[in-house]
Amino acid sequence: MSHESAAPLRIEAGPSRRLAVFLVTAHAAALLVCLLLPLALQWRLLLAVAIAASLVDTLRTHAWRVSPRAVVAADVLPGRPWVLHRHNGTEVPARLLGSSFVHPRLLVLNFRSGRFMRCNLVLAEDAADADLLRQLRVRLMAGDGGEGAENAGNVQAR
Repeated sequence: MSHESAAPLRIEAGPSRRLAVFLVTAHAAALLVCLLLPLALQWRLLLAVAIAASLVDTLRTHAWRVSPRAVVAADVLPGRPWVLHRHNGTEVPARLLGSSFVHPRLLVLNFRSGRFMRCNLVLAEDAADADLLRQLRVRLMAGDGGEGAENAGNVQAR
C-alpha cells in the first residue's frame, strides 16, 4: 500500500476495561512476588510502594487515559508523520517505531517525537472502534507506518 493511496485514519482511544484488568492482575502478581522475596521488610515495603505507584501511573496513562500525557487520539496521514493528541490538549508529531506490537486483541504503538521523547499508544480491542483497529492493523502489517516510520515494516506481529 503506497502512502499516496492510503486514506487518512483517526484513531480515537477510549478507556479500556480489559487493559485495566490485565494491568491490575500483572501488578498484583508482582506485588505477591515482592512480598515473598527474602529481603528486609523495609526493602519489600519500598518495592511494594514502587509497584503500586507504577500501577496507578499505568492505569491513568494507558487504561483510563486521564493523565495529561496520555495519548487519546492519533491521526495517520498519508506521507506525513503521525499526529498524537494528548489528554492535555497538545498535539505531537511522531514517528512510528519498529518496536511496535500488533495483535488482533492488542496494539502497542511505540513512537519517537523529537530527538529524545518517546511515547506509546496502547490499544486493547475494547479501546477503539473495531473497524478502525482492523484498518490500522492492516496498514501496519503492510508496512505503511507513515512518513519517517522507523522499521515500520518490521512491526512485531502475532
